[in-house]
Amino acid sequence: MQRLSLDSHIGQLAPSLEADFVVIDPQATSLLARRINRCATLGERLFALMMLADDRAIYETWSGGQCQHRRDTI
Repeated sequence: MQRLSLDSHIGQLAPSLEADFVVIDPQATSLLARRINRCATLGERLFALMMLADDRAIYETWSGGQCQHRRDTI
């Protein structure tokens, strides 16, 4: 197996490393918030997000360690 030798740049969330990720707001809609508040396990929370979250649940997107989009907080 070949390695890309990028361990010093990617693979974890830490200062000075690049990162691509999405920040999800589990309280984005009243239905999602109600369901998330009743979840007891991480698995239940993830399932609720998969089934009930939509584009309104995306709070921020990050690429290369830079914020590319932030939802308006009106």
